[in-house]
Amino acid sequence: MSQPRVSQAVTRPARTAVQGGLAFAITELLDSFGILPMDERQYAAVLLILTIVLGAVQAAVENRIGKGFLRPVPPTDDPVPGK
Repeated sequence: MSQPRVSQAVTRPARTAVQGGLAFAITELLDSFGILPMDERQYAAVLLILTIVLGAVQAAVENRIGKGFLRPVPPTDDPVPGK
């Protein structure tokens, strides 16, 4: 039985929302505890950078384990032509 599928128009923003939510929590913790005091512009920049980094880390981990959250993981081997 195949797994139910959802459009990429839904899954891509959902993945970004999860990554952004985690980035927001980390940024808020850094700012609220004074670990990295920031003004509004710095806060936005850290949030953006963390979202990008978390997205890259999530994709790398998913590719490594072979399972993705709301996305198919591409095969790691190329097909051999002529077989």
